[in-house]
Amino acid sequence: MWFTEDPRAPVVICAIIAALAFVSWLRGQYTRDLWIIGLMLVAAAACVVVDLVVETDAERVASLLDDMADAVERNDIEGTLGFISQQAQDIRLRVEAGMALVQVEGRVRVTDTEFVVRSRGSQIASHFRANGTVAVREHDGQGPARTRWEMTWQKEAGDWKIVHVQRLNFLTGEPIEMLSSR
Repeated sequence: MWFTEDPRAPVVICAIIAALAFVSWLRGQYTRDLWIIGLMLVAAAACVVVDLVVETDAERVASLLDDMADAVERNDIEGTLGFISQQAQDIRLRVEAGMALVQVEGRVRVTDTEFVVRSRGSQIASHFRANGTVAVREHDGQGPARTRWEMTWQKEAGDWKIVHVQRLNFLTGEPIEMLSSR
């Protein structure tokens, strides 16, 4: 949506105005009230259509996060690194090392997502949980992996790239090392 991330608020406002106009029409049968009702229905429909057509930066980053989860799921190291800024070499090295240690089994489920636009639209902070099943490559067996992350995305050459990563304790939200076994 252009002025909100979600069309619900403008649609609800249009519905309330249309309902008030309908009540007014029931009392006085004025043609003007029918015009207002029609206009509000068209405006509500336009808000929904615009929301479907326009992709905000936060929605773009949400889509990129899903694409990155798919790359991690496929154990595609190069594909995953493609989401990280070339300038963030420390992050790239840690991701590469982490993906070399574990094999993701099945789906990576990304939940509890939140995106906040910062620095006048030049950065987006994302917070989310990623859950899945992993197997350590040097050992037998597999187990659940529940993780929580904060990432900062920055626009570089027209696309959003990760420039900062902080892994968080899954329960408490306290910062922990990216490759911690917790």
